[in-house]
Amino acid sequence: GMRYAVGDTTPIPGARALRGREAWARVLECEGWSWESVRTGRDSANAADIRDGLELAFPRPHGASHARLVLDGRNSQWASILLAQFVGWHGNQTKAWYDSLNAEPARARGLAALESHVGGLTVSVWAGKQWRAAGYIQVAGPEVAKQQVAALDLSGVAGDAVRVRLEGTPSFWLIDRLALDFSPPQPFRAHEALLERAVDDRGHDVAAELTAIDGRYYTAERGDGAELSFRASPLAAGMARTWVVQSTGWYQPHSDETAAAQTALLDRLARDPTAALRIAVAQAGTIVGASAARRP
Repeated sequence: GMRYAVGDTTPIPGARALRGREAWARVLECEGWSWESVRTGRDSANAADIRDGLELAFPRPHGASHARLVLDGRNSQWASILLAQFVGWHGNQTKAWYDSLNAEPARARGLAALESHVGGLTVSVWAGKQWRAAGYIQVAGPEVAKQQVAALDLSGVAGDAVRVRLEGTPSFWLIDRLALDFSPPQPFRAHEALLERAVDDRGHDVAAELTAIDGRYYTAERGDGAELSFRASPLAAGMARTWVVQSTGWYQPHSDETAAAQTALLDRLARDPTAALRIAVAQAGTIVGASAARRP
């Protein structure tokens, strides 16, 4: 993806969830107190209930024609659970499904598009009479909060305020901070720090597996880990350093591969992208309801 240098940002003077709840305090600063949409009270048959998000309003500097939306956040564990469930629906056809994705790039791209549609965030700006598509926030994963940037074109946006809308699947995101950067693009230098040492928690040297994109992988199961050391370049006077981890790899959720594949359900998902959103909303409501019923 694109890399951006983030300058001085404009904090949000006002933010609300699409259902009208106040959200400003939760997305003002990076302090771990994140906004998450409410799972309960949603009807999976209602189109308005299978998406949720935030509407933000920023003061616009005079003449500003571009801005960068800066988001700090991650996907929820609920998103990860549903991904594992989706894999599990393939049952005894799981290996054949993986093989088909490896053999058919178009099929793999279709799955990636579905994952983005369900797990990502669309960004829109208010253009006076309607919301205009303006960018996208990629799937971040549930374990580490990531900072992502969406470059916004403000041409055609009138007035002294910029209204931004983010939309995604309910309860799929934990958003810690949102801000706009109106400053001119900042120059920066990108330098790749070389891997010097990589040792897993059993004491094995795994540097060879992690040094190059060559089809050799460091394989880790739940609880495994490795400690990596990199050689940094000298820091020039007047410069500050930000670390970005660049990695190449994949992961495979473990699932029961003995059960019969739920082919009818999988066919429905392939035909209708909104089906995945409806299932996510219906399942979330069921789990929340069951948890409330068990509470003493």
